Formats: sequence, C-alpha cells, structure tokens
Amino acid sequence: CRTGTLAAGLVLLIVGSIGLVAYDPVLRWQVLQHIALRNGTMAYSQFISPKVPVRIQFYAFDLQNPIEVINGDRPFVVQRGPFTYAEVRRKEDVSYDELRDWLTYKQNRTYLFLRNESVADDSWRFTTANLPLVTILNSLRFMPQALQRFASAALAAFPNETLFPRLSVRDVAFGYHDKLLRLAHEVIPGMVYTDFIGVLAGLNNTYDGVYTISAGLRDPQHLGEIQAFNGSRSLHFWSSELANLVIGSDGSLAPPFLNKSALLPAFISDICRSLYGVFDSEVDAAGGLLRLWRFTGPDRLLANASENPDNAGYCTPAGNCLPAGLFNLTECKRLDGLHIPVVASLPHFLLAAPEIQASVRGLYPDDRAHRTYVDIEPLSGAVLQLYKRLQINLQLDAGPAYAAFAPNLRSQFYPMLWINESAVVDVDTASQLRDLLLTPQLVAKIAIGVAMGLGSLVTTVATFLLLLQRRRNAKTTQADSSPTSGAVENVVNGVGVSVGGDGSVNCAVTEAGSEVQDSDAAVRDVGEGDRTGLLAQEEPVATA
Repeated sequence: CRTGTLAAGLVLLIVGSIGLVAYDPVLRWQVLQHIALRNGTMAYSQFISPKVPVRIQFYAFDLQNPIEVINGDRPFVVQRGPFTYAEVRRKEDVSYDELRDWLTYKQNRTYLFLRNESVADDSWRFTTANLPLVTILNSLRFMPQALQRFASAALAAFPNETLFPRLSVRDVAFGYHDKLLRLAHEVIPGMVYTDFIGVLAGLNNTYDGVYTISAGLRDPQHLGEIQAFNGSRSLHFWSSELANLVIGSDGSLAPPFLNKSALLPAFISDICRSLYGVFDSEVDAAGGLLRLWRFTGPDRLLANASENPDNAGYCTPAGNCLPAGLFNLTECKRLDGLHIPVVASLPHFLLAAPEIQASVRGLYPDDRAHRTYVDIEPLSGAVLQLYKRLQINLQLDAGPAYAAFAPNLRSQFYPMLWINESAVVDVDTASQLRDLLLTPQLVAKIAIGVAMGLGSLVTTVATFLLLLQRRRNAKTTQADSSPTSGAVENVVNGVGVSVGGDGSVNCAVTEAGSEVQDSDAAVRDVGEGDRTGLLAQEEPVATA
C-alpha cells in the first residue's frame, strides 16, 4: 500500500513537471490563435468593428477679455465642457495579402453628439480666435510690410469681421462655411478651393488614409505594425528623414507578451507623426476583471530640440523650433494652398515651457488629467483603454498683418480647445477576453501547482512511512536472534536458579537424580549462608 502511494506521488510530480515545462509553449500557441488578424478570431472582429465604446470630448476655452487681449493684455480663459460625441469606427475595403501577411484597409470615423453626456448643446457659443482670419493673416506675413497693412485694412472693412468672434462648439470642432474664405476663393481661386474650415473639418464620416499593416500570422511581434500609410512608409511634412518615417501601429494594436521595458511606437495621423509610449503603472479595468499595463508618452517627446535632438526634425522650416511643450502642425494642417498656423500641446500647456504656461490666465495643468494613456492587457497585447489628449492652439504673430485688427497684440499661442478621445473597456468585452485567455491560464497554473504540491507531499509521506517500517522490521529481527539480557543461571543440587536483570530470582527443579558436573563449583560460588537465604525465600519444591 505504501509502495503504491509512493508511485502515485511520483506520477503526480512527473505530470506537474511536464505541465510546468509545456506551459509557456502551449500558452503562447493558445494566445496566438486568438490575436492574429484573421477572419474568425476575436481580435479580427474587434479590429474591424470595435465593440469598446469610443468617446471624443471637447473642452472649449471661453475668452473672457477679448478687448484687453487686442490691446496687449494676456488672455484670460474659462474652460467649458465636456461636449461629448460618440466616435463610431469601422474598417472598410479590407484586403489580405497572404504572401506578405499584410492587411490593407481604410478607417471610417463618424461622430454623433451625445447631449446626455455633455454640459450643454453643441450649438453653445463661446469667444475664441477667428481660425480663417488668422490663417489668411498668417499667409500675409511673407509679403512686403506695406502690402500686409493694405491687405489687413481691406479685411477689417469686411462686415462683422473680428479677431475674436463667438462661434459654436460644433462649428469650431467639425467645421463651418466662412464668408471670408468664400471671398478668398473668388479672389485667389488657385490657392483657396473651399470655404469650409474647422479643427476636425472633413473628418466626420470620412477616412483619414489607407493603412497597410502586418496581420501577425507569421510574426506576432509585428502585429499591427504599419507597413505603409497612403502607399508609403514616409511622410513629406518634416525636415528630417527620421521625423518623416511612419513607425508603429495606429495605436489600436500592440504586440503580445509585453514586458515593462518595451517601447510602444504608434503613428498618429491627426498630428502627422509617430510617437512612442513607455510603461507607467498597472491599473484595474472593468471593476477589477482585468489587470492592465498603462503606457504613456515620456516627457522628452515634447522637450525642446536642444534637450532632445530627435525633435529637431519636427522644426519647420528646419531650425525654426518652438519652445518646449509645443508641436508645430502648420505643415500638417493645410487649407488648400494656405497653412493654418495650428500648434499642438498637451491640455492646459502641460509640460510646456514656463513662459508659455504664464502667457495665458485660467489654465491649470494636471499630470493625470491631461496626459495621454494607453491601457493594454500584456499577455494578448489587446489595447482595451485609451485616453488621447490634445490641445489645439493658434499661433498669433504680432506684426503689420494684424495692424487693422489688433495693433497692440502680443505674440502668443492662443488655446482654442482641447480634446479627450477615450475608450474604456466594458464588462462584457472584459469578461469575454478573461474567459478566452486568462481563465484557462489561471486553471492551468492551479492544476500544475496542485499536482506539484500534492505529488511532493504524497511522495514525502510515503517515503517516510517506508523508512519507518524498515526500521521497525530491523529491530524485531535483532530482538529474536539475541539472548536474554542480564540473565545469570546457576544450578544448585538439581535446582535451577536464575537471576533476572531486574534482580528477581526464579528457581526450577532439575530431573531427579541428575548429576550436575559443576555443582560443587556452583556451591562454592554461592556461600553457605547465601544459599540458605536463597532457599528460604523460595516456595517449597515438590520432590519426584
């Protein structure tokens, strides 16, 4: 029975050891079956039509002192919002190149206003900078000063044209038809083809480009990596080859089996450049159903070019670098032949140079509320939560072009609004992912641990019992083969006298008339008085 128990323990140990060795390869195989972008997998379904709800929120900066700003004072703004829209994404015109394991698609984005998640209707108006006017004035800067003043005066004569009008959130965000641009189209049709302008003008129910990415069937570590954007691996906006490279995924995919030292590159079409994220912390999602890894952009991404030479390539034109915390989008955001002087930053000028933060009153940068974060399930690489934050500013350059509108205006980066694009995993999606990948992993770990632990315990106990039994058997054998300890036997006149080890005396009668050869010696060994004493203590002995 004990031998059988020992054998069972050894079997459990062997099974546990095999499971321990096979665990990682089997786990990797199982994960890869679900994350590759092929028809029928959970990852493909989520990729084509994301189930995680996406929201885009606009926070408008309402200017409180437009007259004072025109006369040279600092802007004082009050944040209003959020104004929330549902962002519906879907991949269209999807094709798969089996030879290269590439997936090509276009991504459509549609925005639907959600009044119940907003502070007011998106028709609410606020005082902000005049985007089309500033765009035209910016283009005048390259003309002779006399011509700049003439053009500025002509624009000022245009009815109701002001540097700081009141516009609706919807118009500023998604665009509106502007009468000044309509006039510009009539005057210079070769440069201005449209009168429609806005921060996200032309991006509602449209595509941001054509993506070609790795499907991850052959090399999962390159899953989602962009191989081409609009047919090319590079852009033409920036002043260096490195800055123009399209690197990373589109931000919605990450490679599996992440480690915390990983750098996660992503190409963001909204700002025409690639960024990368580094590990920040671990966070719970969906009420604790999942434990995710949070990645964020490091501070050096927005450092001045003198502090981070990699940023020199984003100075446009070359050598024209902005202060820390600002990112020039003038080349990226164009209105036909005109450059819109848009400068991006983090909300409330977070991480911007001190002089930039001090140039506007009413801003309160917060490291947690205003950074960009991506939350990833590290085993599968699934991007389950996103908080992409971006502030849109207009560069206002004091000079002759502004003479008719604001002769005392100080040069500044004026904040118009900031955007929070977020996606938070819902309980159903989190449960589905947990049941598909994480629960089997947990069960396998528990089974291996139980097998190893129980096998070790059973083997140890069985071995101990076997050793104990052997020891007992050895003692029994030794006792059977040894004489009685301490016994001394003498025979006196036919009476056997034995003295035990405990001092007790036993007597027995030998056969009648038997002669004991050494009786005399025995009597001599025991003195006469001692013999009489011994016999007196014994019971009477019957004679034959």
